[in-house]
Amino acid sequence: MYTWDNDNGGPFSQCDGGCATSWPPVTLPSLDAAVIGSLASGFDGTFGVVGRCDGTLQLTYNNEPLYFYSGDNAPGQTNGDQPSGTWHLVTATVAPPPPTCNDGIQNGSETGIDCGGPDCDACAPIITDGQCEGYGVSYVGGQGYLYSHVSLGAPCYMCTGPGFNGCNSNFTLEGDFYIMPVQVTQGQQYSFGIQCGPNVLVEGTVGQGTNCWLTPSCNDGVQNGNETGIDCGGPDCGACPTCDDGIMNGLETGIDCGGPDCVDCAVICNGTPNPEAAVAATNETLEGNSDGTITFTFNNAPGRSTIQFSLNGGASYGYSSADNAGSYTISGLAPGTYDVSTRWQGGDCPLGLGSVTISEGPPAPTCSDGILNQGETGVDCGGPCQACAPNACGDIPLVTYPKPALPTAVIGADAGQGFAIDLSNDLTTVSVRYGSVVGIQSGGNPSFDFFCSCNQIEFYEADLSAGTASVPTQCTDGGDYYYFVRYNKQGNTTDDAGDIYVYSALFTTSGSRIDPDNRSTLVSGGANWMRFRHPHAQDGITEAVFDAQHNGDLLRNLDRFETVFTDASSGLTIDPILTRGDANSRHPHGGADNAAVIRIDYMEKGDASPPTYAKSAGEYAGKWGWGNIITYEITAVTGGSGAQTYNTFQNYVIGEGLNTFGDPRNASAGRATTNMVLPGFGSHKQMEHDAIFTQHIITLEDEDDVDAFLEGHHLFHGVRHRVNGADAANELGLVPIGTESCGNCHFRD
Repeated sequence: MYTWDNDNGGPFSQCDGGCATSWPPVTLPSLDAAVIGSLASGFDGTFGVVGRCDGTLQLTYNNEPLYFYSGDNAPGQTNGDQPSGTWHLVTATVAPPPPTCNDGIQNGSETGIDCGGPDCDACAPIITDGQCEGYGVSYVGGQGYLYSHVSLGAPCYMCTGPGFNGCNSNFTLEGDFYIMPVQVTQGQQYSFGIQCGPNVLVEGTVGQGTNCWLTPSCNDGVQNGNETGIDCGGPDCGACPTCDDGIMNGLETGIDCGGPDCVDCAVICNGTPNPEAAVAATNETLEGNSDGTITFTFNNAPGRSTIQFSLNGGASYGYSSADNAGSYTISGLAPGTYDVSTRWQGGDCPLGLGSVTISEGPPAPTCSDGILNQGETGVDCGGPCQACAPNACGDIPLVTYPKPALPTAVIGADAGQGFAIDLSNDLTTVSVRYGSVVGIQSGGNPSFDFFCSCNQIEFYEADLSAGTASVPTQCTDGGDYYYFVRYNKQGNTTDDAGDIYVYSALFTTSGSRIDPDNRSTLVSGGANWMRFRHPHAQDGITEAVFDAQHNGDLLRNLDRFETVFTDASSGLTIDPILTRGDANSRHPHGGADNAAVIRIDYMEKGDASPPTYAKSAGEYAGKWGWGNIITYEITAVTGGSGAQTYNTFQNYVIGEGLNTFGDPRNASAGRATTNMVLPGFGSHKQMEHDAIFTQHIITLEDEDDVDAFLEGHHLFHGVRHRVNGADAANELGLVPIGTESCGNCHFRD
């Protein structure tokens, strides 16, 4: 078996296609097959299993993918081994000899080759040849880099050698140099290649003209740039270590002691060690309990008997413990930040250990916190609380966490262009009135239905097609109840309830009624991303979180936007903050409102795909009835697409804000519930159906959170971003998570 340098240490294989033909990966039929038997001495590394891009499982050793070689045709053959190339035989580890100060290797506690540390002579200062120029190899501080200056042009590949072998694009641009780490040692001859740019062979011996430094950094092992010491000091790096800065740094083995520069830790404190201790804290369990703890863990120091502790920066030391106890816990602490210190008894060698924070605990359970806890048999009743009221719903009580509901409107409230529900004062009779848009959307025949429930599980129906109906007795007999209505659209392209019907919000008869025509204005917000195609499209994708499938447009081009909803008794205004960028560019951030709305269409009729609407207008949506759910489509040229883009359907609930259906059975996760209207036919139907969960993300209000959602989706599914429209990338539905496709993870309930 072999490993490949171009896998860059793993764990994922870069070898496929023709490479995998010559170097077949060591694959497993399942995780259960990864059983490693007894191995020869020296094979003491770690085996693992990693996924390949084709969905198979590959064995790894020390995190590196393993391969066979097609040229090995008999047991014992190792024809694939390339000691100076990129393919290497996996061999047993031979225990190295103990380090010495003359073995030509930086090992043990050395800070350089055969120098530095507590055992060898101090290393001579690194003397460099100044900053690198042109192209070549830099070897400073034990690390080699192949480099090429930007003035020579961008490389296509850098090659690990010999010569132009092992070429890859694993180089980076840092400052003015393209650089790639290479494995070289002092005195070794090297032969590397750079394709394009200078297009040269880079050959020589490490140590002869290679001691130049590239872009200065605070971790390159060289004093360069504005540093006042090696990788420290100056305006860019941290302060250089000293033996009195109260920090264990540099070559110290304790705080301000040990190493070649500071006093021996064993005698730094008047002949004994410092009173060092590790510190850990536990938080308050419940608000007001003041039961946090701070625990000190320490070693027994010869010559010392008692260690003391301070929680106020050394102002006082109110706690102490025998030095040989190993640990000491201070309990009964209130939430706050404590500045902890230690010292030996008698005030010797005070040592600051930094600050420790104890966080406040959560509120204690009560009989009014709206949570089923502390042994209650119902929310805030039973157990230690007052007895729960008798269940008027019969055998099935109200759900533990009911869906929030709007109060019932007063009789005669304005329906506007939507609808209004009139529930009699004795709660036994219901009627409905509707306006112009409902009439158009339903083709003049909305056929309203009324549903009620006292437990949000069992709902009872009354036909309102005649305009008035009696409330089912199962609801009125139970006292207060919940209810909603729905009506038919003109048509539908699927048999989904969310496609056939238009729902209201959920209402409750509990509490005082509201006058919707004399109420406070509600201002709320939401965030989403614009889409390639119309909602309910059948010739492209709207909900699938992926690049366009009908042309070369990209998800990264689509505008992420925020919307402000102003919901007043006089009407609803929908104000999207849309931003336009240059064509074929990433979506612009920053919330600039520079893309005009072409139109906003309201209330899809359900008779066609792309959809047609009962009303076309601008940001002002007009007057609607209390608890009406408004769906809308925005059309505008936004983002970096350079073309018209559209929002997806979202449900705005008059008096409530963005939400889902009024039927709690279709909204089991509240505002986090996802639903969408899908096409029932067309070239991209299955892609849209696979993406069922992506709408509405109505709990988001910031465009950056939308961006994080989209990026997280791609990371989860292993979908890579296309660079441009001509980049084939991955096909949606063919991107597996293990053996599962996208559609098998996005299920429809």
